[in-house]
Amino acid sequence: MNINLMLLMFFLLGFLSCLAVIQILKLKKKYTFKLPARLLIVVGICLLVFAVAWTISSLIEFENQAAGVGMLFFGGSSLVCFSIATRFTTKKTGEVQK
Repeated sequence: MNINLMLLMFFLLGFLSCLAVIQILKLKKKYTFKLPARLLIVVGICLLVFAVAWTISSLIEFENQAAGVGMLFFGGSSLVCFSIATRFTTKKTGEVQK
């Protein structure tokens, strides 16, 4: 593999992780997260970062089908985790988010 593309991939993964943490800190001001929501958000972020890493490394190796299936499977799983986590969040006023 080309070393420059790998460096770009790790930079992108770090940027994505940092962006996710900043977004969680912003959302924490408006909403309270119960324990299941916190766990699902962490699992969702890990799956999303893994999906991006899988896709980029597959594209570097010219495995287009593996990139698509990896994004579909792992990226879709992360979206499912995020959508289930929204069911366990409440607003700071105590209302359940709908």
